[in-house]
Amino acid sequence: RQPEVKSEIKTTKDKIMLKIKKFESAYDQDETGEKLKNFESLAMVLVDLKYNGEQFLMSKYFFAQDLLGIKNKNEEEEKSDDEIRKELQKRKEIVIEFDSKECGKEIVAIYVDIYGNEFREVFKLK
Repeated sequence: RQPEVKSEIKTTKDKIMLKIKKFESAYDQDETGEKLKNFESLAMVLVDLKYNGEQFLMSKYFFAQDLLGIKNKNEEEEKSDDEIRKELQKRKEIVIEFDSKECGKEIVAIYVDIYGNEFREVFKLK
């Protein structure tokens, strides 16, 4: 099943911002069909910043901990999957910024949940 995603693109002179407002999967840990909380099941976002209308060529990727701004440095203790999920639940939205010079006329974002399900979205830029 595809995750349910609500997102939008905001553009400024220098930046393109992908704002993810909602991300839900229709599964829970017990497989009872209940939805997990918003963003709890988000595993990663893959992006093609110069989509040609046919092929997806990944420009950037963001794992859940990247979206939270959690750095994986050797000195720092790595966050567990449960800690990352709890942090994601607290978010009202997730914003990913790109330099507008890196972007073409269309951007594709593929959102992947913890079960491997994907939702794909194409954004046309002005």
